[in-house]
Amino acid sequence: MRSVWILMVLGWLLGVSCQRKEDVEPQRVSCDDFVKSGDEANRLILGRWQWEQTFTQLRGMTSPKIETPQSEGYSEELVFKPEGIVEVYRNGQLVETRRYIIQDVPGEMTLYIHFTELNGTAMPRSVDLPLLRLCTDRLTLNHTYNDTGGDITYKRI
Repeated sequence: MRSVWILMVLGWLLGVSCQRKEDVEPQRVSCDDFVKSGDEANRLILGRWQWEQTFTQLRGMTSPKIETPQSEGYSEELVFKPEGIVEVYRNGQLVETRRYIIQDVPGEMTLYIHFTELNGTAMPRSVDLPLLRLCTDRLTLNHTYNDTGGDITYKRI
């Protein structure tokens, strides 16, 4: 009986010490301390992001407007690819493909994301250079300027 107990403990220890590659946690970036380097942002932004909400506050509004997939009746997903392409899906259907470039602002520790059409044509200024806030599981595109504008927030999926 004692040898069975020892074998069980050894088996458990062996199982605990073995770790599959999928179980290894990626490097996490706290959402209290957003990514500030373009290289790190280019690595971390890759993958799928699901729209959570759009928060808009404009001068003269009595309260902010908050849009969510539930309030608007559709889901939206961004898929950032390593070759500088982002695909936009609505309700699971591809609706748009753009190029993107992440830019650092030297000395400011600020990141911007620049979107263009696939042919290189710049997007309208309102969507051209949002401030990028990125952590392990949250992506925020901040369009606020001079106390007016809004944020679009996505979560990693």
